[in-house]
Amino acid sequence: GVLQRSLDEIIKRHEILRVRIRENEGEAYQELLAPFSLIPIIEDLSNLSTIECDAVVRQNIEEESTYKFQFNIEPLIRGKLLKLRPDSYVLLI
Repeated sequence: GVLQRSLDEIIKRHEILRVRIRENEGEAYQELLAPFSLIPIIEDLSNLSTIECDAVVRQNIEEESTYKFQFNIEPLIRGKLLKLRPDSYVLLI
């Protein structure tokens, strides 16, 4: 849908999001990956109460903000989509 196309375009336009940090003989270098689709992990919280939902959102924000990237393995972007209600979402990038 629209979200996926938007994420794809952002990744296509911004090379830094497609970089992995590699090492060769002790020297670090950037490896530019081809454009790819960022498929966000989707977590449905719509069955939770408002209080529970708020707590899970805060927990996810904390976890994502402290995530330690493995620079030599993965690109420098991740995504998670939290569904709060049928018409309410939180996108973490």
